[in-house]
Amino acid sequence: GLYFEITKEADRKAMALKEAFTKKQIPFYIESWTNQQFVILDRDQLDRLAEVCVFQPDAELEDGRTCVRFCTGWSTGQEEVEQVVQAVGAL
Repeated sequence: GLYFEITKEADRKAMALKEAFTKKQIPFYIESWTNQQFVILDRDQLDRLAEVCVFQPDAELEDGRTCVRFCTGWSTGQEEVEQVVQAVGAL
């Protein structure tokens, strides 16, 4: 059961990120209930978040925005999640 406990915690942390993006009305590229969240950021948002966290640009969209993947894992600390949530809130 260890695997399921670890992934459940990673998913919980990702849902905190999802909530932060939702509150800021930042759109999602796809709906995900997993530890991976795909959001669409404009250049300013991308640059500002890059100053405080690590994420993976996934695809450049035709309108100039970028689909970005945020991923939490077993080793993602609660402090890291809170830091990202605060940074998203400041956008």
